[in-house]
Amino acid sequence: MAIFSLRDVLWTMKQTLLLAEKKERKNAQIRKALIDLQFAVVETEKYIKDHGYTSNTELTRLWLSSFDSIKASGLYSNQRFPEFLYNKARFWGNPEKWLREPGSMELIPTLKEIENECASILEITK
Repeated sequence: MAIFSLRDVLWTMKQTLLLAEKKERKNAQIRKALIDLQFAVVETEKYIKDHGYTSNTELTRLWLSSFDSIKASGLYSNQRFPEFLYNKARFWGNPEKWLREPGSMELIPTLKEIENECASILEITK
């Protein structure tokens, strides 16, 4: 039977608590990213319904916030999805310009694609 000193037990408990805190911070960042993404999707759908595709700095701000949250969450080792979110923000700065360039729309995810990505994030975080 192994005998552990109080110091060893306390060190192990401290390390366990630190890991749990790190995991909770990571989960909080992921939750924030999902909330930001869903809010941006809802606000974008509402704006398109009411105003069509016209410039909107508030949507630009929402999509930049989503981009920032996704980057902070560390969920993506590649840059494709975060880059798409950044382009979504750029799009709302001047949608008319983006719509005139057919190839440029390939750089912007659809709202449905973003919702699918949110569902995937939820799956991997269960």
